[in-house]
Amino acid sequence: MFKNGTLTSIPYMAFCFVTIMSGIVSDKIIESKKLSRSVVRKIFNSIGFFGPMIAVIVLMFVTCAYAYVGVILVTISLGFR
Repeated sequence: MFKNGTLTSIPYMAFCFVTIMSGIVSDKIIESKKLSRSVVRKIFNSIGFFGPMIAVIVLMFVTCAYAYVGVILVTISLGFR
């Protein structure tokens, strides 16, 4: 029971971590004046759309024998949401 609960919570912990870190990184990029605010938003939105899409497509090919690979892909999918 504990193992299942831990595996279930991993994607949500990743979601919190990635959300906070992406905000910090995007703010640093904007403050450095390397890219405009519009370009930074477009880049991070693209990562947020295509990252989970690729993870879910790959998840279709994972069998039950590789449960941890499935958890990693769901974590990526939810983390970059």
